[in-house]
Amino acid sequence: MDEPHLSRHYLGTQGLKVKCIPFAPPGPAEPDRGIQSHKLLAVGNWSQDAEQNVLSVVDLEVWTSPGEDRVLQAGLSSLAGWEHPGSITDLQVTQVGPGRVVLLTGSSTGAVCRVQLDVPAAPGSAPEQVQIRGEREDFDGIRLRPWRHLHTGPVAALDIRAETRQVVSVGLDGAIWILPLDGPQPAKPFVEARKSVSYSAVRWASNTSFVTAGTTGGLESWDIRQGPRPVTQSPLAWGLAGAGRRDAAQGFDRIQCLDVHPSRPHLCASGSSNGTVTVWDLRFDRPPRLCSVADQAGGGVWQVRLDLSDAAYSNSQTHPAVLFCTDGGILAHATPAPGMPSTGQAAVDSEQNSARPQLQSEASIVYQEPCGSITSFDIGPGSVDAADVFCVTDQECLLYYRRLRAAPGA
Repeated sequence: MDEPHLSRHYLGTQGLKVKCIPFAPPGPAEPDRGIQSHKLLAVGNWSQDAEQNVLSVVDLEVWTSPGEDRVLQAGLSSLAGWEHPGSITDLQVTQVGPGRVVLLTGSSTGAVCRVQLDVPAAPGSAPEQVQIRGEREDFDGIRLRPWRHLHTGPVAALDIRAETRQVVSVGLDGAIWILPLDGPQPAKPFVEARKSVSYSAVRWASNTSFVTAGTTGGLESWDIRQGPRPVTQSPLAWGLAGAGRRDAAQGFDRIQCLDVHPSRPHLCASGSSNGTVTVWDLRFDRPPRLCSVADQAGGGVWQVRLDLSDAAYSNSQTHPAVLFCTDGGILAHATPAPGMPSTGQAAVDSEQNSARPQLQSEASIVYQEPCGSITSFDIGPGSVDAADVFCVTDQECLLYYRRLRAAPGA
């Protein structure tokens, strides 16, 4: 495989969110055709023609050449779709057991919707073998009904912890909910709604802890065993988005998205409304490290992911690679260089006479969508599919980018 594969596929709807659905591995190669694999995706959409919000399950059928791992052909087809109550503000997909996958969506109405799938595991299985499972109250034919109604305003973000089968949800109303994936809704939220606080992002860090970002700025770490109050939070001197005085120089900034390292729960990446991408140590014993700044990121950051496919950085405890997408239509890859100064107070004191960030970004543009935004992306599940990146745009396209794999022993 000499170069990455890049293809654009017409969705017919404006993509808002996308998540990979774990699926069976491919079967043996077919003579004269190659190896067929199916990339199942959950997509949150807005249909301009129907004036509806829609949750869809689509299949990207990919043919690759045996041994070379070169993409020969890729085609998109729709498997299922439901009208969704309100705009889809967040989408999470988690495998909760052998062959069982749960899709959760957050809504602008404050509701959370749920879809359960039985997914085949045998190599070479077809997407038509996926079974949709749901209680009668979850569906009324073509529409999804709310599974839980949690917030008085929009759901800002939610996350599923597969090991404990728990969901955390934060809202613009300032409430935080912790509830079981299977079981009744608690009588009251973990944190009651507040007029002075609003949340924008949340991610589980461990079975008992999670991290949030909101209007108070920076990050807060919570432990569900210690009650409804943060146990630690980032110092105010580090700025609203972790960029110190750069935050103040750029005006109001807020963290819009988070990702926590799956095996190093103290490592977290964030993306902000002003385009800052930052890697944090959630122990807050050292300042965060800046990966990218607004003038190079091309707009606000909609989503950020710690990139575990990059062997050069996934094994590093201090310098993990990051993928992110922006309002300016950019998909970019960033690494905080080992020699890069931190973004703490000492690092920004030398810049107090400059309103423009002087720290050079290590971000490199992977792809730029012409005249549009990349609103969401996901990385293929597992080590084999981690070379696959799937993006959705407000120009009604699904972008499939297959990266070069690192050579063995590299």
